[in-house]
Amino acid sequence: MTARDRHQGLKRFGEALRQYRRERNASLTEVVKEARRLAPGLPLSTSSLSRLELGEGRAPDAELLEALSRVYKVPYETIVQVFVRDAYGIEWERGTHLPEDLVDAEPKN
Repeated sequence: MTARDRHQGLKRFGEALRQYRRERNASLTEVVKEARRLAPGLPLSTSSLSRLELGEGRAPDAELLEALSRVYKVPYETIVQVFVRDAYGIEWERGTHLPEDLVDAEPKN
């Protein structure tokens, strides 16, 4: 997978996150406020969430994915499945192991 493919994957993932937010009729500010309430110390700002939704910047870590899953009321496994599918082009299902090279890998744009 090329860097361009990963960038496009992160962009698709960002679109999915935006859709989750819109389904909740929430603003970026509301999501950030709730995520910080649920995960104190979470390094998330409205600008970083906006960049994530646009497919820019760094890939999200597990802590951020978990907080967003709670805010959007989407199972954590679902958010991870969407991320792995979009960012890496791999279909992953709960109960299966991710390939070793993805466990600590981070998509680059």
